Amino acid sequence: MKYCITGLICLACSFSVAATPAEPAQPFYLGADLSYVNEMEDCGAKYYDKSKRQDPFQLFANKGANLVRVRLWHNAQWTKYSNLADAAKTLQRAKSQGM
Repeated sequence: MKYCITGLICLACSFSVAATPAEPAQPFYLGADLSYVNEMEDCGAKYYDKSKRQDPFQLFANKGANLVRVRLWHNAQWTKYSNLADAAKTLQRAKSQGM
């Protein structure tokens, strides 16, 4: 009888543990390196989703991106891209789309 009661208590405990709500999931990050977007747009690049032209930052955000990697050159005197001003522009565009 002692084993039967112990078994019932263990069985009841397992059901109460299973009914406890799960811990909240860790956030999932989905991102892309969009360092070249400003330069590519200046060269005439256009971005499309299902034949509809879209802002590339909006396109990535619509597809679930919530993280952006941006390159910043230490000494960007040889280019007007990936310097502090260009990186700030890229980050502002990403931020405006919720990334």
